[in-house]
Amino acid sequence: MSINADPNWTTSPECLEYIHWRIPPTCGSILELGSGFSTQWFTDQLHFVTAIEHDPLFINIVPGVTYIHAPIELYGPDNPFPASIQKRTGNQVGWYNRAILKENLADKDWHLIFVDGPPNNFGRAGFFINLDIFNTNCPIVFDDMHRINDLYIAQRCAQKLQRKLTIHNDRNNKRPFGVIE
Repeated sequence: MSINADPNWTTSPECLEYIHWRIPPTCGSILELGSGFSTQWFTDQLHFVTAIEHDPLFINIVPGVTYIHAPIELYGPDNPFPASIQKRTGNQVGWYNRAILKENLADKDWHLIFVDGPPNNFGRAGFFINLDIFNTNCPIVFDDMHRINDLYIAQRCAQKLQRKLTIHNDRNNKRPFGVIE
């Protein structure tokens, strides 16, 4: 399947350069939340990629990637959204199915976690809410730090993990990314 690149969805070259510097080719395992154009780049660098994706159109588009199809679970009475972050994050409507992630990610180690999903219309607060699912003993790269809600979630994750969040700008100062190390 071929998907046309949308510059609004594509990870900045500076973010990919950082990942290339942080994890040299052929030796890294990457957990990617939200598969897309970066998935192909990761595999081109000979990384082992596991991609979590809600949209069937983005499943199995890159050979050699382990895909986990995790539909979005909407927040509601059975899946509450914490009031402690609701005021800062606005309309977060849902996140990947927690049971599917727990089943597929148990006892997995990564060289890097790349948070680039789900899309903005769902929100990424679920990563913070469900941080306990992930082995976070690795750098965590957050794309889209120009979005105030995504920046807030990255900051909260860094606080919870008691680690530093560093924001890196791209050459045009439009698509910053964050790194928790």
